[in-house]
Amino acid sequence: MIPTILLCHIRGIEDLAASLLKRAEVRFVTLHQPGSVLLERAGIPHTPFDALVTDAMMRNALDQAQPRLKLLVDALRNAPAYWPHPNIATWKVLAPRMLGVLQRDLIEQMVVVDVMKRIASEHAFKLVISPEDVTRDTRTAVLAARSLGIPSLHILHGVNSGAIAVHASVVADRLAVYSEHTRAHYVANGVSPDRIAVTGNPAWDVFAQPPGPEHKTRFCTYLDLDPSHPILVYAMTSVPALSAACIARQGFPVRITEAAIQAFASLATR
Repeated sequence: MIPTILLCHIRGIEDLAASLLKRAEVRFVTLHQPGSVLLERAGIPHTPFDALVTDAMMRNALDQAQPRLKLLVDALRNAPAYWPHPNIATWKVLAPRMLGVLQRDLIEQMVVVDVMKRIASEHAFKLVISPEDVTRDTRTAVLAARSLGIPSLHILHGVNSGAIAVHASVVADRLAVYSEHTRAHYVANGVSPDRIAVTGNPAWDVFAQPPGPEHKTRFCTYLDLDPSHPILVYAMTSVPALSAACIARQGFPVRITEAAIQAFASLATR
């Protein structure tokens, strides 16, 4: 049977798929609908994850969701680790909100697990490749793959600098990173060294070459900038909730942004 790979990417999924096809004959399943659209445009055969959902899976999830939901809520309510200062008033406020989220998410994640089981039973399911394993559907897919004996690979999708993102909680079996610096960053945040492979990033490595004098002129011409002025690039995550530093320190994103604005203002007076 042709090996099957689950791709959890969206951005860059067509390049990843094309690269894999150059090396082996493989079949792709795409977890996210936008990723399916990109592969469709690139003319790369694939099967959307949703296309593998059956009516029987939905009925099974609906039948089992309520008893599982009750067990889950009871477990949360009775777990002291989650409630360092438990009290009835707090639980009465949180319970309805938690139930609303869990009622929606639980059914969807049960279906994700069932689809993973179907792929494993009907195809030569060999690998899950993901750009992250923090978000709900992707993490469920990675954990389901592990329970089925299917390996998973997390390909880094951004550069870490200073405070590591919540992506430090890597779930996948292996993590591919850009450099030894990035590897050391993850090791320092608790990821086992034997799970990390330094692969580089071909799409970005070219930018590490020393720039020639013509680069700035071409860049400024393209963006209609004055090449005689200094250029400062400020690139912070657009989602502070995905930064461990921002989660742990209230107001941290605001302070960083204010510091950047002050730096810009200082440069403007020179």
